[in-house]
Amino acid sequence: MVTIVAEGITAWQGNDGNYWGHNAIIRVSAFAATAGLPSLGGKKPFSGDILSHDFVEAALMRRAGWSVRMLPNLKGSWEESPPSLSDVATRDRRWAQGNIQHLAVLRARGLRWPNRFHMLTGIMGYLASPIWFALILIGIVMAVQIHYVNVEYFSDEMSLFPHWPVFDSQRMVQLFVITMAILLVPKILGLVRAIFSPELRRPLGVIRLILGACVELFFSVLYAPIFMLIHSKHIIDIFRGRDSGWSAQQRQYSGLPWAQLFRLHSWHTMIGISITLVLSYYSPPLLLWLAPTLVGLVFAIPLSALSGSQGLARVLRFVGLLNIPEEVTEHAVMQKRESYVAHFAKVVADINIHRLLSEQQLREQHFSMVLTAPKAARGHPPINQMGAAYKIADAHDADEALEWMHNQEKLALLSHPEIFADLLRLHQKNLRQSQ
Repeated sequence: MVTIVAEGITAWQGNDGNYWGHNAIIRVSAFAATAGLPSLGGKKPFSGDILSHDFVEAALMRRAGWSVRMLPNLKGSWEESPPSLSDVATRDRRWAQGNIQHLAVLRARGLRWPNRFHMLTGIMGYLASPIWFALILIGIVMAVQIHYVNVEYFSDEMSLFPHWPVFDSQRMVQLFVITMAILLVPKILGLVRAIFSPELRRPLGVIRLILGACVELFFSVLYAPIFMLIHSKHIIDIFRGRDSGWSAQQRQYSGLPWAQLFRLHSWHTMIGISITLVLSYYSPPLLLWLAPTLVGLVFAIPLSALSGSQGLARVLRFVGLLNIPEEVTEHAVMQKRESYVAHFAKVVADINIHRLLSEQQLREQHFSMVLTAPKAARGHPPINQMGAAYKIADAHDADEALEWMHNQEKLALLSHPEIFADLLRLHQKNLRQSQ
């Protein structure tokens, strides 16, 4: 499906493509000359650095006359996704704020309409969730209202026929069909393309492709309402002025305790149960319509745990479901990457600050790769750097200084040779005294 969508987008956008920031080939001089991001004014969370930057960079490059094109058939590149629902939600908090910030960028002069359309699409990708939730609540309110309102079939006005309640079932069915087509046609086209493409079909087989598509659709239906509420809360937090900050994305899943999953998703479950109870009393037919949505909400906690389950992943991979061709026949560049990762992990496994203090060659190798730290801005003192230096000066030995430091101070220590030199002198002084 991804390739089908990408090729469709490529066809209509032409040279007005989007720059997604990952897996990109760029002219460095053009990017440096044109894609400098502005700092937005006003109040947070709309002000400050643009958190979803690549859409804006593409628009700025196009405004300067450069072409930005998508290459959907380019092989040998990949992007690692967050490994669980909770990690996706954390990442989406920053993306939601970044896309809402695009409301301010849309007013910029000289931007081409496809770039403005990209930004509007990103904005609506998150605003659609509270709109969807609002539609559900409106339907529930109407169901409750119908339960209590007595319909007057005959009024005081002269009429040959009763005033029947109007229920436009034809348009309702049409809307349902159109909605399902928008959601399912890209998936169906992607599956058909995979079946008729030997490159995609042979590693997996037709049966596994079809079963995998069904499994993916099943879980998509269950997870969609959870994301609806997550994104709705993101939007509320953003308009309340809560800043997301910029935290690194999780790539490896270490698991979440059930208590934390309960804290994250208990309100999703309570909303699902509450709506179920209300509709079971006031409108059982509407309950049937909303059943796919409500099942996902009621079981949000176990579904969240399942999203990062390594056991489930191993089972699905063993039976060949939800695999991609690269997992069956691994690409050469991925094999090299895995070997480099394993080698790097082996090399750095035993490297720590104490070894840097003891081994001059290792210490020189480390600081040869450390770039000069940027100068602190006025009014923003380097707290971690100052804290590390103070604790070294106040400690009796290197072990005590390191014990006092938190991780950010240790990072400052490893980034500033002059601070590390103070720790090294303290360490060497203790060695001479012990001898």
